[in-house]
Amino acid sequence: MKQTIGRAFVVSAVLVACLANAEDGLQEVMREAGDTMLMMLPAMRTNDTSVLTPGAAQLSALFLRARPHFEEGSPAMLTAFELLQARLADAADNPYNTRTALAEAFELCAGCHVQDTRIAPAFGVSRLHELNEYEAGEFSYLTRDYPAAMVSFGRVLETFKDRRDRRNALDRILVMSIGIDPDLANGSVVLEDLLKSGDLSNEETRLVEGWLEVIRPLASEPGPRQSPLQHSTIAAMDRYMTRDWPGFQQFLSLDGQQVYWVLIRARLHELLRENASSPQVPRLLYWLAVSDRGLHYRFDNSLSSQYLEQCMTEYTAHPYAKTCFEEYQLLMTVAFSGSGGIFLSQEQYDRINRFRQLVFGNEDP
Repeated sequence: MKQTIGRAFVVSAVLVACLANAEDGLQEVMREAGDTMLMMLPAMRTNDTSVLTPGAAQLSALFLRARPHFEEGSPAMLTAFELLQARLADAADNPYNTRTALAEAFELCAGCHVQDTRIAPAFGVSRLHELNEYEAGEFSYLTRDYPAAMVSFGRVLETFKDRRDRRNALDRILVMSIGIDPDLANGSVVLEDLLKSGDLSNEETRLVEGWLEVIRPLASEPGPRQSPLQHSTIAAMDRYMTRDWPGFQQFLSLDGQQVYWVLIRARLHELLRENASSPQVPRLLYWLAVSDRGLHYRFDNSLSSQYLEQCMTEYTAHPYAKTCFEEYQLLMTVAFSGSGGIFLSQEQYDRINRFRQLVFGNEDP
């Protein structure tokens, strides 16, 4: 369910996450993208590529028109736009990869734009009348209408029986509670209210209690050795990730680590926004890739490889380019490994070798 609906709502993510702050001149583009989205939604549910492929092409063309507006923004904004455009172009050009490419575009927007502290409801509830509560929650979440998403995901926990949908709803609630303009005290209240609601299973209750065991101490005593939110510079965050975080990560459960990775990713995105032109951006890209991999067991279609590729291609001379390559090689190997061995294609091997040559030259890695 998550993958199908997530891909169905990639258009929502693309439409609002990337155009919500646009100038008035982009309103026409937004309207056209909205019309395209409404046409594509039923086709996404049935995987009708006869509708999805031309729809993706239309979206790609719309965003090409919007490019000048993104060029006026920060380098980080332009980079995100270019990655998004590439995913849409792939969806339009390769009908066998349409849903996968749209899913990657969805993760690009969701993974970055949930860090935006602004609320931007762009669609009235009348536009959601054909959606169930989970779909409406995803739509509102991806279009940054977080209060509406909270309501819908709360209703999912009240009424839905599907374990995966319920777990996905809880993950979204966690991110909205502590990962968007992080306020751990208020986030604790939201999660405590869930425990009191009576809507959670025993397993879900243990999950939320595990989250709160980590969040409460960070909210009451946010020491710099424990909390990633206390570090306001790239250098300080890099030291935290290198020296402090590994020391206590090993003592946390996977659920506890999930809380930390959500907070770490929030801080990294904030630092990237504030320091987009810094020569130390490769440090942020590397740790974003690691944090995305840390959340990969919960969130599909990791963007880690894209962060690492950007690190290697745009900052080749930086010392972290080599670190990014090592992480990239590990990521690719793990991603294509199974009980029967490693299943990297020749094309993937060649890609790894090209990055090795780019970063190391004739030097041995």
